[in-house]
Amino acid sequence: MADKGQATDTEATQPPKLILKADRKLVAALEAAADRVTAAERELAAAREAAAKDVEAAADFKAAAEAEVAAEGARKDALEALRQKHETLKQKRRERRAKEWELTVFGRILDLLGKLVSSR
Repeated sequence: MADKGQATDTEATQPPKLILKADRKLVAALEAAADRVTAAERELAAAREAAAKDVEAAADFKAAAEAEVAAEGARKDALEALRQKHETLKQKRRERRAKEWELTVFGRILDLLGKLVSSR
C-alpha cells in the first residue's frame, strides 16, 4: 500500500470521479455553446439574406419610382405638345375665318360694283 500522501500507479492513471464529472459538464457546456454559436450564425445568415432582399426590393422600388417620374414627365410633355397643337389649330382657324370674312366682304363689294356697272 502506498502512503496516504502518495498515489499508486493505478490511482494516478485514473482521474478522480469528481474531475470526470466536471469534464463532462464542461464538454456539455462547450457543446451547448457551439450549438448556440451555430444557431446565431444561421440567424445572422438569415438576417443578411433578408437585408439583401430588402436592399433589392428598395432598388426595385427606386427604379419603379424613377420610371413613374419619367412617365409623369413624358405625360406632361405630351400634354404641353397637345396644348401647343390646340393653340396652333385655334390660330389657324381664326386666320381662316378672317380670310373667309375678307373674301365674303370682297365678294359683296364686287357684287355691288357689278350692280353699279350694270345699272349704268
